[in-house]
Amino acid sequence: GGARARNALHWQAMARPGPAMAAAVSAAALVLGWLALGVSAVPLKVDATRETLLAPSAPLQANETSSSSEFWPVFGQAAAPEPSESELLSMVAYGNPNRWVVRVKDDDNGDCGETVRRICREEAPAANGTAPFNGRCVWEDRESCFFTLEADGGEDDLDALLVAHEDDIVFAERDMRVVMEQSCSYPFPQTGSVPWHLDRIDSSSAQQPLDGRYQPPEGLSGSGVHLYVLDTGLRRTHVEFTGRVGQGGNVLNGADPTNEWDDNGHGTAVASVAAGTTSGVCKCCVVHGVKCLDNNGDGSYTDVISGLFWVLRNAQRPAVASMSLSGPTSLGINNAIQELYAAGILTIAAAGNENTDACTKSPGSSPIALTVGASDLSSSNEDVRSGFSNYGGCVDVYAPGSGILVADHSGDAATSYKAGTSFSAPAVAGAAALYLSHYPESTPQVQHEKVSQASTAAPTIEAGARLLNVRVLDVCPSGQEAVQCRVGNWTEWAPACPPAGEMCGRPAQRRAREILEEPSCGGNVCPITNDVRYCPGDYVPCPSRFPSQWFGTNDQAERPAQDLDILGRTITYRPSNSTGFSACIADHVGYEPLESFGQATKLDMQDDR
Repeated sequence: GGARARNALHWQAMARPGPAMAAAVSAAALVLGWLALGVSAVPLKVDATRETLLAPSAPLQANETSSSSEFWPVFGQAAAPEPSESELLSMVAYGNPNRWVVRVKDDDNGDCGETVRRICREEAPAANGTAPFNGRCVWEDRESCFFTLEADGGEDDLDALLVAHEDDIVFAERDMRVVMEQSCSYPFPQTGSVPWHLDRIDSSSAQQPLDGRYQPPEGLSGSGVHLYVLDTGLRRTHVEFTGRVGQGGNVLNGADPTNEWDDNGHGTAVASVAAGTTSGVCKCCVVHGVKCLDNNGDGSYTDVISGLFWVLRNAQRPAVASMSLSGPTSLGINNAIQELYAAGILTIAAAGNENTDACTKSPGSSPIALTVGASDLSSSNEDVRSGFSNYGGCVDVYAPGSGILVADHSGDAATSYKAGTSFSAPAVAGAAALYLSHYPESTPQVQHEKVSQASTAAPTIEAGARLLNVRVLDVCPSGQEAVQCRVGNWTEWAPACPPAGEMCGRPAQRRAREILEEPSCGGNVCPITNDVRYCPGDYVPCPSRFPSQWFGTNDQAERPAQDLDILGRTITYRPSNSTGFSACIADHVGYEPLESFGQATKLDMQDDR
């Protein structure tokens, strides 16, 4: 009897074909189930944990059972793998895999309530010492003909119930977890206090790196994409990730495999650059922390490889993996990245912070990882390589990596500033997630190509370098082609150069041109729209009219004016006439550099003379 109930898994008599015909049955179940159908309608037992794990590409095969027109062929798929314990517990209701929802039949009078009452009240073990199963009814509804069984002995007790009440039960299915459908959107453009790294990676013009806005193409937010951060874990409760934290894991030896809490902070900071609400490129990605580095930020080849294979076995698709860690070149790590790539997941890797060739490090040396170096902005708004960043032929693209605003693990709303390729890589991971949200079926090869191409030439970083720019990410709507930037004609140089000797200083001329149409859908970034040149000739230098002073000293006695405190502030110089400047002191605005502004003062020269 038990064997018959077990082998009748996923069986149902049908007079017409329909979606329910896609049922997973073995050859043995087919034969035994067919025999059972000839006698009575065997109860159907459904386990959605196995249905969910069926490979979507498994071929459908027809199993012809009879030429009779009374029954249709039953279609089967390759047997689904058994879920792991953690997968099972995350899928079932209340973390209990032994809860089963049971539907009973109506009796001859069209009433099922008495059957529900009899099973739950009279035959349940609590009321009957000779009950055929161990368990209890935790919910019953006699009008709807349903009850929920908690079977103490698991599927064996369920089978005993199905056999004992073969004529009363229509089906039993595992009680699965159901969650609300969450939609995530972001009111782009992001304005106000936009972190400089976001402002820098959406430039429409090569000459205007910062405009106080962050606007990804087509308003993409990365909704539906899963981001796996292999690092020190994740502070799941941080406001940067509210409502968007998925199942994570801990692969460290001897650790609780379900506890990915971040006691170091590095993983939380990295995740916020990829997917934070304020600092993140991908505002709606689901973040998963994979703890493969300990609370000191240290790990081993074993830990990292284990983390990569954890992602391989547990990832929800579409997915991107982000690795902000570095060590000596490892065949094992690079091979594990290859396995992940073959399974459809692209890995974004930090180039490393040793100011050396990235090809000497892993994961940066992986030929199929997308390797990211770190950039900064110079005082003249030129992109430069961060002094610590690794470089060379293994670096696919650069992204801002100095003075990055990140989520801090010290509190649920805490923030701090960090520097390193660790914070460049997740920006690119976020860009990959944006692309995936538009093309979820794309392969890692295509993702690598498209994200690498979502960049602009940055020769001031190093020869051949490219800088991430999501504005040119190729995500055109269906049927729409890329829109290229169009600019107008240059104005004339102005003002006219004065004759030498009429003024001191070296005068300059300027010209400009207008952007007629901004790029989109992968179109080219606009060329420079403002140009400057110095007037030819010999001009007399202007004499200095400002006495030397010690500014910002911590010794009150040495300060020339105690109310003139410029420590951590900005001095802005503006030409006041043809021979000098006015100097104004104001609070600092703009991007944060690597060094603390508590120990530095920014000088902003707003004219070339």
